[in-house]
Amino acid sequence: MKIVIVILFVLFSVCAKASEVSVASIINLEKKLNILKSEIFIAGNNSQEINESFSLYYIKNKSWLKSLKSISPNDIDTSAEYKNYNNILYGISLQGVENKKQALKFYKKVPRSSIYYATAQLNISLLYFYDGYINKALVKLNKLLSDSSVNLNYRIKNKILLVLGYLYLKNNKFNESRVIFRKIPVGSIYFNRAIIGVALAANQINDYSASENVLLFLQKNMIYDLAVDESYILLAYTYETQMEFSKAAIAYEKAISHYSKRVKNINELLYESSQLNMDEVINKHIFVVSSNQIDLLEMLPHRFFDNYSQSKQLLIKISGLVDKESKMHKRASGLVSDYRKIITPLLVDQLVIRKNILLDYINQSRYRLATSKDRSSAFR
Repeated sequence: MKIVIVILFVLFSVCAKASEVSVASIINLEKKLNILKSEIFIAGNNSQEINESFSLYYIKNKSWLKSLKSISPNDIDTSAEYKNYNNILYGISLQGVENKKQALKFYKKVPRSSIYYATAQLNISLLYFYDGYINKALVKLNKLLSDSSVNLNYRIKNKILLVLGYLYLKNNKFNESRVIFRKIPVGSIYFNRAIIGVALAANQINDYSASENVLLFLQKNMIYDLAVDESYILLAYTYETQMEFSKAAIAYEKAISHYSKRVKNINELLYESSQLNMDEVINKHIFVVSSNQIDLLEMLPHRFFDNYSQSKQLLIKISGLVDKESKMHKRASGLVSDYRKIITPLLVDQLVIRKNILLDYINQSRYRLATSKDRSSAFR
């Protein structure tokens, strides 16, 4: 029996479908935000941006037919880059309805000169991978990274590196995988997942000391995303793989203790779920709730979190201009509250998912602990 590590098979965040989120209600909030912004001369309303949001929200909500209807890939009255962006959204929506052949055509419409070219090529590579053409996907991603003419921003480059690393891992190219994972810098939101990748690759080539070092490094982090939690069970399994059963047993006991505390913490948060405190917000879409780091970007687009951030800034600005009892202040305060009413249930959903994963890790750890103790006794 092998340890089942969630992150090995999931290239992006573990997220549930945001079916409870009303796209229309979110768009309505955006309209209210734009009105408030225009009233204090920050910005005016932009109908094209609002239409764009409809498509993004439907896609995040996996409402594929609605997203297809909301996108106009052949609109001649838009800029070239807006068309490129729409081609990607349309391709994603086509994938959602299992029309991969047509999706590929729309991704290929995005030219090399576009700022969206790298995203389109990444989506093509993943299509190849899902269809079983892993070598084709590897070639395309390597070519993308080596092409100096391609516009690669910091985030998309690291995302491509993460995907490439895991594709190498799935293709049993462990040395190549480890090299790629190590290219993801410490400041990246993908860094912790890359560390898990390094450990998994190192274990496969029997470089156990390297695996142990990176996992112990990850465990120093007191803000827990899924990768940090996984490091506990993976470290114990690393010892077990080396037939160091006494060390493995101690590590499994530590993992069980860690996961039990984590589950207790999450249970306490869920008990008071209506009053979740967002201790910190990273990159606008990663929320820290009592040491639990939760990324909501798979459930809602960047635009939503940009708007939430703007609504908070707007409230601060208005607080310095008018009395708190004024209608404008109440509208701004209500807007921030309405955004939080959408975010909080999504955080609760993710906490439930995290709790279930941790409970599964407890069960796996208990099984492996018993096995390690038995084998440790046999070797005495």
